[in-house]
Amino acid sequence: MMTKIKTRKSPAERRAELEQLHAMIAEQVDALTDSETWANVLRMATLFRRYSLNNLLLIRAQCPHATRVAGYRTWQKLGRQVRAGEKHIKIIGRQVKTIEHAEDSGEDKVQVYWPQRRVFDISQTDPIPGADQIPDPAPRLRGGDNAGIYEAAYAWLTEDGWTVERSPLSGEDGHTDPRSRIMRIEESLEPAHASLTILHEAAHGLLPVEMNEYHQHQGLYEAEAESIAYVVAGTLGQDTSANSIGYIATWTRGDRDVLRASGVRVIDTAHRILAAITEVTDPDTDAD
Repeated sequence: MMTKIKTRKSPAERRAELEQLHAMIAEQVDALTDSETWANVLRMATLFRRYSLNNLLLIRAQCPHATRVAGYRTWQKLGRQVRAGEKHIKIIGRQVKTIEHAEDSGEDKVQVYWPQRRVFDISQTDPIPGADQIPDPAPRLRGGDNAGIYEAAYAWLTEDGWTVERSPLSGEDGHTDPRSRIMRIEESLEPAHASLTILHEAAHGLLPVEMNEYHQHQGLYEAEAESIAYVVAGTLGQDTSANSIGYIATWTRGDRDVLRASGVRVIDTAHRILAAITEVTDPDTDAD
């Protein structure tokens, strides 16, 4: 029989709690984005280029786990050094050159070139000793999975036809491929963070999107998946705010409107996950 988490909360009570937790996300994001930590994160973020959709697809194809990408010298400015022997990621740059008094017309001409550029993911770098480091607004959770979330989610997902694996992902906590129905969770994660990650990846699995669409709206989809994981864990007694709030703030850049727009989708999906991994018990029994 599939492992489920026992709860005395009715579906109506559970949904009300989900809505309350989701409303709290915006308040916590506001608090974080007003902090000195957030100011430092944004200052560092200005050194990262905004890549076109085509370049995002190139990055994804060559380094699927990439989360933060920059050139060799940019990483040095950020206090990190690309490790020797790391393979670069090829993208297409844009360079404009002005030709003064062109021979054919005698007028200035502008030529656009598309040279190849080389970038590296943060997982390919190490901190430079003594240099200022990029603040981490979403550190990994430590400790145990007291609610039994991972076991219950694993049982539900595998029964539903997913293959869930713990494996080394090199800089990525989890990865989901809806086409092959394979879900991978970083093997080194402590139980508390593994439970959050499996909920996050389950949310991606329930809300699959095409790759092009994902890259066009990546911030929204990542914020939604983490919001779902946060509120599900919260109703089960697992506080993941130390990681989740910073993660959501980063992907939405603290935009409350983005959080509000995804509210119904977040609550509905979280309710589906809870229905799958919990079992309502008789309030008169001794079950927790």
